[in-house]
Amino acid sequence: MTFLHPWALAGLVAAAVPIILHLVQRREPPTVMFPAVRYLIDATREHQRRLRVQHWLLLAIRTLLIVALVLAAAGPLIARPGVASHAPSAMVVVLDNSASSAAIAGGTRRLDQLARAADGALARATPNDALWLLTADGIPRRGDAATLRGMVKQVVPSARRLDLGEAVTTADRVLSGATTEPFRFGFAIQCISLGRNDGIVDFVNADDVPRNRSITGRAAAWIKEMICRYTVMSVRLESRGLHYGWPKAELASGL
Repeated sequence: MTFLHPWALAGLVAAAVPIILHLVQRREPPTVMFPAVRYLIDATREHQRRLRVQHWLLLAIRTLLIVALVLAAAGPLIARPGVASHAPSAMVVVLDNSASSAAIAGGTRRLDQLARAADGALARATPNDALWLLTADGIPRRGDAATLRGMVKQVVPSARRLDLGEAVTTADRVLSGATTEPFRFGFAIQCISLGRNDGIVDFVNADDVPRNRSITGRAAAWIKEMICRYTVMSVRLESRGLHYGWPKAELASGL
């Protein structure tokens, strides 16, 4: 059994309130021997016995009522074969496999942590759900839960950067039924650092094939420095609502 809101189970502590009140309010009446009413002792004992049973039943009802309310608030889910756990829905799972996902945190790759979360979301899907997987390449892939879970296991860190805002927009278009434009980009150069004052810049085609043209020496080091500065500047631009732009394949092939 799982719960939609497991944090609500903390309310089970309130189930102890009726028991505590019952124990605190228990009072033993004083015994006074009065010869004229001794014949009432048996009747009094029988009456007290009935009251004791009623008190225990009332305590149990109050406690069970609090437990039922807390469990209802937690939203229990019981998996049953052949029975859907929720109404048919549509879901796009966004998995960030950009280069930063290769970072190690707590002895585990960040991508592995994200992949487990994505797998858990897909594991709760039913055959009637419409499912897509969206990674850093920007291409939404549709499939059933088993197919997409297999894709999640094969995802590796990519050199492409995931724009979260663009990913959310793409997911919204997918869910609304609008067509999406495939993510396309092309390479322009490959930069190799040989120190602070030296380097090599190779010109390549859009598909990353070398074009036998290169720049070396201080000029290449200056280009490398500008690329690093632009990386920092692009982060600042994003904080102001602007986005980093990938060179298009057509533009890169003409450089």
